[in-house]
Amino acid sequence: MSITCKDCYYSDPKETNGSKIYCEYYKTYYYGTESCYHAKDRNDVGGCYITTIVHEVLDKKDDCDVLITLRMFRDNLLQKDEKYKKLLMQYDIVGPKIADCIGLDRDKQLCNILFTKVLEPISQDIKKKNYNKAVKNYKALTNDLIDYYQIKENDDIYKLENDYDMLKAGHGKVYYKTQKNS
Repeated sequence: MSITCKDCYYSDPKETNGSKIYCEYYKTYYYGTESCYHAKDRNDVGGCYITTIVHEVLDKKDDCDVLITLRMFRDNLLQKDEKYKKLLMQYDIVGPKIADCIGLDRDKQLCNILFTKVLEPISQDIKKKNYNKAVKNYKALTNDLIDYYQIKENDDIYKLENDYDMLKAGHGKVYYKTQKNS
């Protein structure tokens, strides 16, 4: 089944130009019946950009030390502390878009730099219990990638912050307490 622009995750049906719908991916307008290779079903959105860097582009095992450390940090500290809610929400909102960009350009040189200069040091900081430094460097990484790929964040989703499911947070997909998922 082919996904058309009107059904795609990247389309914004509220932002139109005549009979065209705005595509956040290409940052231009398309007819709602058009389709392209990046189209993502709104019900099947998800994407952890860190896993994309480490596992999909660099071909490291999905259970490598860095990914295990980051996942344990997410599950055992970040998800259990309300002060990290916006950080996790941002990851779940922009993470899939960053993952798609990284997956499309598959720039091994960039991913190697991100892995060795950012992700490995963050992992080491977590192991040393330097959590504030790890969070600060993770935030910088996310913001740098948002800028690098010129990703537009939709702040409207933060209005649902009270319904955000922290226990499922940080996986590259937004989950709500009152719904199965977004």
